[in-house]
Order: sequence, then structure tokens, then C-alpha cells
Amino acid sequence: YPQDRTNFVKEIKEKGSLSNVEVTYPTGRKSLAYYELINLKDQLCVVSMFYDVTELRQAERALQESEERFRLVFQASPVAICITTLEEGRLVDANQAYWNLTEYSFEESLGKTAEELDMWESLEDRKLFVEDIKVKRSLTNPNYEFLAYKTHQPRSVIAFYELIELKEQTCVLSMFYDVTEQRQIQEALRNAESRTRAILESMPDMIFEISKDGVFLDYVASTEITPLVPPSEFIGKSIRQLFPAHIVKQTLFSLERAIATEQLHAFEYELKHEGETRFFEARISAVTDETAIVMVRDISQRKWVETEREKLIAELENKNAESETLRESVSIVVETLDKSEAIDRILEQLEKVIPYNSASVQLLDENMLEIVSTRGLEPKSEYIGVRFAITADEPANDLLYGDAPYVLIDDVQVSTNVFTEEKQRKIHGWMAIPLRVKGKLIGIIALDGHEVGQFKKSDAELALTYANQVAIAIENARLFSELQNELIERKRLIEELEVKNAELERFTYTVSHDLKSPLITIKGFLGFLEQDSVSGNVNRLRSDIQRISDATNKMQSLLNELLNLSRVGRLVNQSQKNSFNEIVQDAIDIVQGRLQANNIQLRVQENMPSVYVDRPRIVEVLQNLIDNAAKFARFHPKPLIEIGQDGYEEEKPIFFVRDNGIGIDETHHERIFGLFNKLDADSEGTGVGLALVKRIVELHGGRIWVKSEAGKGATFYFTLPVESES
Repeated sequence: YPQDRTNFVKEIKEKGSLSNVEVTYPTGRKSLAYYELINLKDQLCVVSMFYDVTELRQAERALQESEERFRLVFQASPVAICITTLEEGRLVDANQAYWNLTEYSFEESLGKTAEELDMWESLEDRKLFVEDIKVKRSLTNPNYEFLAYKTHQPRSVIAFYELIELKEQTCVLSMFYDVTEQRQIQEALRNAESRTRAILESMPDMIFEISKDGVFLDYVASTEITPLVPPSEFIGKSIRQLFPAHIVKQTLFSLERAIATEQLHAFEYELKHEGETRFFEARISAVTDETAIVMVRDISQRKWVETEREKLIAELENKNAESETLRESVSIVVETLDKSEAIDRILEQLEKVIPYNSASVQLLDENMLEIVSTRGLEPKSEYIGVRFAITADEPANDLLYGDAPYVLIDDVQVSTNVFTEEKQRKIHGWMAIPLRVKGKLIGIIALDGHEVGQFKKSDAELALTYANQVAIAIENARLFSELQNELIERKRLIEELEVKNAELERFTYTVSHDLKSPLITIKGFLGFLEQDSVSGNVNRLRSDIQRISDATNKMQSLLNELLNLSRVGRLVNQSQKNSFNEIVQDAIDIVQGRLQANNIQLRVQENMPSVYVDRPRIVEVLQNLIDNAAKFARFHPKPLIEIGQDGYEEEKPIFFVRDNGIGIDETHHERIFGLFNKLDADSEGTGVGLALVKRIVELHGGRIWVKSEAGKGATFYFTLPVESES
């Protein structure tokens, strides 16, 4: 067009260059053009470059047309279609059929999540749906039902789900074929068929006129009814010529009774025809004294329906039993934290839906299986706790080391050589179901049956659900046990802290009191010392110096005891295997002076067990115990100390140090091991010794206690390890 060129010349003069100008040629082809104004030999010229985009524009137009066609098809489709994001179920797009079906509105719903639109009965159902479609990529639900958003009218649809990628986001394309009307029509048809069936069943299918002696006289039936034998072959013949003897007998009896009583008589019979068993109902009504009408209809279908109904009822009862037992199993898991009780009760529920003769729960421990629960295996004590290695013959190997969902064996006596003991000979059918916690295999449930092929695939699939409950019960019990242990340990630490705080309180008081007393003595006698030196009283001077020396010694003794006590638990030598008799002898050598000074007899048991201990510390224990025994036995006319070993406690030998001294009243048995707890305030010592002994023994993992009565001596018992407890 000339005007186009005029506009072009004007624009390029103004701008100097033009780019991305789309040019359409008379032929219909298109180009993107670039123009630049240049001065060539004092003349304005235009440099033009063209890029043919005809095919590109055609492709773009085709794509737009395709998208428009898709949009038209999408919107016009009678099938309700929506697109949602996979993870959140956020509604990305939907067609008009979807809005009509669900009664959601475009403005209120687009962009909202499945949770916000309340599309699912539970978030757990949607979570399972997402996991399922991730694996299968497409899903179909032929019987999906929901309530419309506004009217709450029930909707029946066939649902199709397909995983798609949309703008680099994983989405779900959902299509819902509305079959609400069809289902309603089907229901109406079923009702109509039921009514029709009721009417038809009240009418005879075939009508025969028969004489009282059983001869067929006439036949009438709907054209849709075809008798097993053409009328020409039975009219005029006796039933004796056509039917088996038992049917003849039953027919003649009912015929006679109907004519005699003028009442309807009915009976059913079955007849084999061309290899097929057919069922019939016959109703006989008298017409005259000589003839009767026999109305016969084929009830084979009804019999088949009744049989199928009985099967369905049985299946429904089984499903109800399965649901009830599963509900009970879930309730058991929630209510019961005791592992054994929960497993026993779940196995009991499992037996109601999968009859078995015996069952066991076996937990996996590396290459071993341990039986932790049984049912039907008596006595239980022979089985619980039994561990056995997993061999190459183990029938559950495909489950334990492979990817089999379960193991099902018709006859283990034929397929394996594992069940060889006499009491196992009666086991034939066998099934193993995995126990998994968070995807990890922790063991199996083994079911035993006395019949060959006792368990079916459906049994195994059902048992998997119960296995999940058993696994949950085991995990709950483990977590509960850990919690209980933590609470017990926390309580122990609190009690220990309370004891330590009490000791610290006594320690503070005693240290301040016992150190203060010698200091007061020293200070007082220093004053006397000054007076005596002035007066020249040498005897008093020596007495004052001795008093100061005694107070200093007492203070030093207390400080040494406190230093030893503070080192317990911090500065411990490496424990080693030591002869206990040698340790005893080391302690005796240290206190020999006190023993001889008080004429104390000592008896030491020979060949006592060796112990795994820090030798210097245990020497210190015995030194304190022997010294303590000597201190209180010296008042006896014949003082005696015995050292020996008497039995075991938790595999640790029990040692004792016994004396025949003044004894300890039972009310003080615990108190004597406390820090600075002296029963006799005037007795020698600081009250630290037995506290020190108790700490050293407990540091070695042992315990110490006393048995004594006032006036009857005392026996100190303590335990020590014989092996390393690390």
C-alpha cells in the first residue's frame, strides 16, 4: 500500500533505524525486517535485512488454534475435568461441567487447596491417594461418590486420575464421568425388575393338564418358554415314561393329595438335562375328580441366586468379622503398652479371621530369630525366649533376605526339612508375614496349620494388616519402656542429688564445726602459753603445748580424711584382676599394730575368688572395715574379726568383715554410711571412714550393707566384680 511506504519513510527518517518490523508479502509469506538509514555518496539510502518467519508464524498460529480447540473441547466436554497440584491439591483449572457437577464456583474455588475446599473426608485419605498415584501414575475409581457443595445432593461418578507435568509442576488431571442419573435409572430398573420378578414368580411358567393317573392331557405356556421336551413328545404319555422314579413318586403323591383335599400342593425337584442340573417348582391344583392343573416353573436361576446370596452373605460375615477384629486390634495397640499382652490379644483376633493351629512372633536380631510370643504352642515357657540361627533352609528366607511380601507354603513337610521334630510333624500349611517398623524389617509372624494348603493368598494379604498392628505394638512397647527407664533414671538421679545435697549440708556444717573446735582450742591455749611463759610455770607450759599439738593433729586427721573422700571417683587406678586374699593381707599389714595392741584374733577364709578392682582402693576399704571392727570389738573379752566370702549376688561374690563387738542397733544401719555420721560422738575418728568405703564399693559397681543387733557384733557385707563391667 502506498500509504505504508509514506509512513515507513517518515518513521525511519525520524528514528534512523527500525527493527523487528513484521512484513507481509502479497504472496502471504512473512518476514521480520531490520532497516537502517545510511548516507551513501551524499544520498540517503536504506539498508534492509529480512528474516523469513512464515513457518514460525504458521506454527504459532497452529499452536494457538490447537490451544483454542483444546480450550473449547475442555470447556465444552460433558465430562467434569479439573487440574490440581499434586502435593497440595490446589485447583489450577476446571471446566464448566466440573463447576456444574460439584457446585463449586469459579471465583470461590480456583487457586484453593483440597483442604480449603474440604474435598476429602480426611487428609490421610488424600495422603494415601498421593502416594498411590506417584507409584502408579494413573488411577481409576469406578464408584466414587460425594455430596454436591451447595445442595448436598449425592453424586455418583466414575473417576479417572492421571499424573501430568504442567509448567514444570507435577499436577493431577482428574476426569469425572457423571453417572448419577444412570445409577438412579439402574436402581429404578432393579426395583422394577424386582416387582416384575415378584409378579412373574406368582404365575406359572408352564401349565400342564394331567389325569389323576399321571397322563399329560394338555400344555399351555408363554411363547418365551421352551419345555425340555417338545409337547408332541409328552402329550398323551404317562409321567412314568418321562421322569425318574423319585419324581414320579413325588408327583403322584401330591396329585392324589390335591384331588382328595382340593387344596394346592407344591414341591420342588431337580432334573438333569443334557448334562446340566435344572431345578423346578411344581404346584398342583385339582380341576375335577379326574384331572388337575400342574403349574411348573424353572427355578434354576433362583436356586443359583440363593446359592450366590449365601456365598455373599458368608463373605459379608467374614468381612464384618475381619473389620471387627481389625478394629479390636487397633484398639489393643492404642490401649495396651505391654508388649506381650498386646501381641497375645492381636494373635487372638487374627485367629478369628484366619483359623490357624499355632502362631509365633519372632523378632530379628542380626542372623538370629527370637520367639517373643506364641499362641497354641504349650507350654509357652518352652518357646518364649528361644533363639535360633537363620540357616539356608529357613522357609522365610525369601522374606528375610528378599523382596517377597510374605511366604506361603502348602506343605512344609514336603517343601522343607526344617519341621523335623516329632511335635512338628503335624504342621503342613505354613505362612510367614513380615513385621516392619518405619520400613525396617524387625521380625515375622509365623502361622502353622495342620492341613495341607490351609492358608491362601487372601489370608496372607489379610494377615499383613494384623502384622502392622503387631509391629506398632512392639514399637509402642519399646518406646514406653525407654520412657519408663528414662523416668526411673531421672528419679534415681534426683534421689542421688538429694542425698548429695544432704551430705554437702552435713559436710559444710561438720567441717565448719570440727575445724572451728581445734582452732578455738589452739587460740585459747596460745593465751595460756603466753601467761605460763611469763609466770615461768614449766609444767603448765608443757601441758598447753600438748593441748595445742593434739588440736593440730585432730585438724590434720580431719583434713586428710576429707582429702581422701574428695579423691574417690576422680583419681582411680586402672582396675586389674587381683587375688582377694592378697588384698586382705595388704590391709591387715596396715592395721596390724591396732590388732596386736588389743589382742584381737583374726580369721581369714582361704581361696576366696579373685576380683577385678582398683587394688589400692579396695585395700583402703578393708583397712577401714578391719580398723572399724577392731575399734568396737576390743571391749569383748575375746575379740574376734572374721573375713570371708558367702555366696554371690548378680554373679558378684559377697565378701564380709564380721566382729563380735558392741554391735549396731537396726535403726542406724543406713545412717552409719552417711558422711560424718558417728553413732558415738566421743569415739575416735572423724565419721568419714564408712562413707569413704561405701563410695569406693559403689564406684566398682558393687554395694555394701550391714547386718547387726546391739550387743551382738556386726557383719559388713559388700560385693565386687570378678570381670570388667565396661
